[in-house]
Amino acid sequence: MKMKNKILTALVTICMLMFILPMAVSAADKKDTITCYVRAEQNDGTVLPYTKVTMDKNKVPSFQSYGIHSEAEDVEYITPMHILLQAMKDRGMTEELAKVDIGSSGTINDLFGWGMDQMFCVKGMMPEQTSVSYEAKDGEKYTFCQTTGQWAVGAGISGYGFFGKFGEGQGYTPKSAIETDDITTEVGKAIELTCLHIGSMHTPQFGPCNNEGGTYTKIFVGKAGKEAVTDEDYRKDLKVNKDGKFKVTFDKPGTYVVSARYYNADKTRAASNAYCKVTVKDPKQEATPKTITLSKKRFMYNGKTQKPKVTVKNAKGKVIPASNYTVKYSGKCKNVGAYKMTLTFKGDYKGTKTKTFVIEPKTTSIRSLKAGKKSFAVKWVKKTTQVSGYKVEYSTDKNFKKSVNSKVVLKNNSVSRTMKNLKAKKTYYVRVRTYKTVKYNGKNVHIHSKWSTVKKVTVK
Repeated sequence: MKMKNKILTALVTICMLMFILPMAVSAADKKDTITCYVRAEQNDGTVLPYTKVTMDKNKVPSFQSYGIHSEAEDVEYITPMHILLQAMKDRGMTEELAKVDIGSSGTINDLFGWGMDQMFCVKGMMPEQTSVSYEAKDGEKYTFCQTTGQWAVGAGISGYGFFGKFGEGQGYTPKSAIETDDITTEVGKAIELTCLHIGSMHTPQFGPCNNEGGTYTKIFVGKAGKEAVTDEDYRKDLKVNKDGKFKVTFDKPGTYVVSARYYNADKTRAASNAYCKVTVKDPKQEATPKTITLSKKRFMYNGKTQKPKVTVKNAKGKVIPASNYTVKYSGKCKNVGAYKMTLTFKGDYKGTKTKTFVIEPKTTSIRSLKAGKKSFAVKWVKKTTQVSGYKVEYSTDKNFKKSVNSKVVLKNNSVSRTMKNLKAKKTYYVRVRTYKTVKYNGKNVHIHSKWSTVKKVTVK
């Protein structure tokens, strides 16, 4: 009987674990945030550059909380409209937000002053749901486009322009857009983009944005650092071929936006703007050591070899691995002195750089101060190892900014000095340091220690 009870208890425990563990794992794997990207394209350019938006799925704002006019029913999940409104809010587009108007059915009555001539696309396709009812998915990219003057077939959508290639379509839309919207290249190295368009519904239309059959395509390349192109950025020298392909080269590093506009023969728009962000790097600049930082520039003598750690960064602020350079020192870095470090670069990195660091003598301390008539006598602790002599400074200014006097003691076994001809009844502040005379660049120079703790004395 006892054995049966034990078996029954074990079975119940196993069943409970089989039920609870998947729930626990599911809860642990559950992500509370969603990250999406959104941009908005007006006929004459980008009004909202690609913007990354991260939102808490457990805290879904109401549409009206963004300061817009909305009659749409709020939902319990993040939608592309939330992503758009949040991006506008993050960019401080308060005036533009105030003009957004969403109808009760979820249709957009106005957005960026476009009225109802606009569309919302995912992968170049217009979903069956509106932007206020479609449930956003992590990592998705959404595009809102002005459609004034763009062709549409029957009840179909206007043309969607993009750089990239065609993907598999859905429903009445035979092709989707696999977009090339973010490229990294090098100065002087040409990139090739392919400009395409997609339409949908009863007479599906898709193909290259070219200059065939009366249609024509304009290519725009924005200025470095700008997130959108303007009419002034039109490049007459860039022509698409029949497949919608063209090449563009950049002669300076930076971030650029390349855009394309596809027109019908009657000069109306045939598709929305294609968009691609291009990051241009300069290999020479990246391979140029820009800054060399030493972990320490001064060491105190301890009888051992002392060398600083080196950090080298290029013009982009990235650390250059130590495998790309060798370091040679001008001495053994053990005795007091000034040492040169010569860094010789190799591989993709060229040239040599030098840095200097110092090993200073040990400091001393004041042993006694004795006041005399218009004088004082100072004694300090003797330091002879790697020390040539001492320097005594005294002043009526405790910060040693003015009225500073000094005496150099040439012998390292001398441990006292008397300062005379001082002002009676005055308080003097005194400090001492050691020094060593060394050769540096062919000249004798003094390498000093840190100053001793300051002490004061009032003369008689």
